[in-house]
Amino acid sequence: VYVNVTGITSVNELHPIETRVSPNPFSNSIKVSSSYLIREVKLYNVTGSLVKNISVLGNNRVEFNTESLSAGIYFLKMSSEKGATTMKIVKQ
Repeated sequence: VYVNVTGITSVNELHPIETRVSPNPFSNSIKVSSSYLIREVKLYNVTGSLVKNISVLGNNRVEFNTESLSAGIYFLKMSSEKGATTMKIVKQ
């Protein structure tokens, strides 16, 4: 299952940020790709606590291990050179 999300970075300038997260739901790892260079990916639990922070240097794809996370709902925030987008993801 692939999830495509297009975000808006500002009201004055509309820059669609296409972001793909796979798989969703996920288990042991997750892949994030974007139409722009990714700066960082942050993963928050449902209470808003930061559980993962991944810095990315000059790449539009990142894969990271999620084995240590408990099953449940998370919010993934991807920041790129053109802005940020947030999406809901699920760990099985």
